[in-house]
Amino acid sequence: MKKAKIEIENIRKNNYSIGTMILTIAFGLIGLLFIYSSGVFSLKSWALLYDCIYEHPIEIIWGLFFIIISIYNLTFYLLNFVLPPKKEVVYISKTRENGIYFLDKKGKKYEYNMSKKNIKWNSYYKVIKTHNFILDILDEASEDWKPKEKKSFWLNFYTPFGNVEDAFILPIVYVVAFPVILSFLMSEGEVRFYGLLLCSIPIYVFIYDIVYKIKLRLSKDNKIDETAFKKSYKLFKNWFVMFITFLFTVGAIATLNQLLDNNSKIFSLAIIGCGICTVGLAFSRIFNKNQLAKIFQKGYIVIFLLYWFGIIIYWIFALPKTIDAIPLLFFPIPFWILGFLILFRFVIENNKMEK
Repeated sequence: MKKAKIEIENIRKNNYSIGTMILTIAFGLIGLLFIYSSGVFSLKSWALLYDCIYEHPIEIIWGLFFIIISIYNLTFYLLNFVLPPKKEVVYISKTRENGIYFLDKKGKKYEYNMSKKNIKWNSYYKVIKTHNFILDILDEASEDWKPKEKKSFWLNFYTPFGNVEDAFILPIVYVVAFPVILSFLMSEGEVRFYGLLLCSIPIYVFIYDIVYKIKLRLSKDNKIDETAFKKSYKLFKNWFVMFITFLFTVGAIATLNQLLDNNSKIFSLAIIGCGICTVGLAFSRIFNKNQLAKIFQKGYIVIFLLYWFGIIIYWIFALPKTIDAIPLLFFPIPFWILGFLILFRFVIENNKMEK
């Protein structure tokens, strides 16, 4: 136990110094100040909560962000450095990089940085451990259960853009996305359709993450067939994009007559045109209609570029005809460059497809 006490003290110093604890408590207080500034604590009824979230989403997002980080760090400290360590039998294994890790009966993984001679790989050992750390290896044990590594739901985040494992990222993403989705549910009229497009992004990512984790849970070795999964993912992506874009386009068409000025109607027509092309592109990809997909893709790029350059030209002609407005003429230059880069790339890719 003496060796275990020394080890846990070293771990505490490396992970939770006095400065870290002060910062953790400060994060919690900052989060409470953000929540307090939103007016949540002064609400007289739960019915006003939705209005408060809708009016102060930024304060609530940042408040929850700091509070969750603080609670997570304090809980981590309590489980590992306040509660006493215990003895338990774990399974020891070796990675390809000659690293050591352990698995308990529930499949939880533990890292181990101490050196010990005469350790047998793929064997069972009695150890002294906390919630997250192995402190000392005792004697070899005789067990017959077969360990299977269990992936933590909240500490692993799988996205179409890359995977993040063993990091406290997913809860923060949920916190940031919650007010976005809630504001969509509370909105009315044409605003709801634009909110649908905005909140579809986190919903899409969350569905991907959950399905990926279900696939891992059902697998025998915590591995999935990436080729088959990507094929299913592409099909799901096209259906999801088609469904969301279709609803958004229908909403934009329904609100077109409610717009008062012609400029807004013209810009809405461009959005509707891009929406129709997106729905057609997703539909073509679902049923493997490559030639039809090329037509919709070209239509989308053409409408988008007309919309892009149209906004820039409108900005220039809308400027007041005074000397003071001359510096504002330089503001659209980066957008001109970006538009021509998109056009140049479209022309090159179009030539490749034609060949």
